[in-house]
Amino acid sequence: MVLLLSPCVMILICVCVSCLVHPLHLTNACYFFMIPCLVEDILCLHNDIGPEAMKKLEIIVVGGVPLKDLVGRQMGEAVVRVLNHWGG
Repeated sequence: MVLLLSPCVMILICVCVSCLVHPLHLTNACYFFMIPCLVEDILCLHNDIGPEAMKKLEIIVVGGVPLKDLVGRQMGEAVVRVLNHWGG
């Protein structure tokens, strides 16, 4: 389910990781805020669907807990811009 709050703000309520990627293809979203475990799951989607969708974003903001080094390196290799923002 996608709740569109404004042209640039949407809330995604998903039951599967691939459901997170689909709205990125349908919108002109620039930013995506998520928790690290979802980033990891998106990076693991087959046929590079996840990294390709994330490349289209201006930046992905990850918060809650630190992003794992391996995941950060994978995002860098895929040329995905990420802001690892956690803590106060």
